[in-house]
Amino acid sequence: MVTLDMPEKETQRLYLRGMEEEDVCDIHEYCKLPKVTALLNYTPHTDVDDTLDILKSSYLPFEEMGEPQAWCMVEKEIDKVIGHLYFHGLHQHSAQIAYVLHPDFWGKGYVAEALPELLNIGFLQLDLHKVFAYVAVENRKSIRVLERLGFRKMKVLKKAEELSDGLYHDIVEFMMLKDEWRK
Repeated sequence: MVTLDMPEKETQRLYLRGMEEEDVCDIHEYCKLPKVTALLNYTPHTDVDDTLDILKSSYLPFEEMGEPQAWCMVEKEIDKVIGHLYFHGLHQHSAQIAYVLHPDFWGKGYVAEALPELLNIGFLQLDLHKVFAYVAVENRKSIRVLERLGFRKMKVLKKAEELSDGLYHDIVEFMMLKDEWRK
């Protein structure tokens, strides 16, 4: 039986732990920002109650949803949630990864530091065969992170996803197989 609880992990600069209701204020701090949601499929959170409703409906009931628990990225020096990452769409030994990071920490290697731990859990604990990631073509930083970690660009899906601006954007599909991980 696969457990959907995510273990706590530690990297050089981060504590990675399961998302909790008490994280709502930190998460709202970055999910309310238009620059964070610009290339995502949801609009900025309007207030803390909006963020709490989203946590309660989409992240916290992970077991009922059959999804692995979302992880918060807690920056060690400031002891604050600066982002979150998670698997979703768990089906037949495959899943999609997603991540969101506070813009004050963009370009500083935090996602590249956290994703290998998430992938270890996916391939070893969840016994995934493949992991997908979908990124708007405009999100060059995220594309570079995925490529550096060994994800392969599979295709560009034309006008595939309606993003927060209400327009359909081209989306790059990335994939990594279990036997490609850590080569």
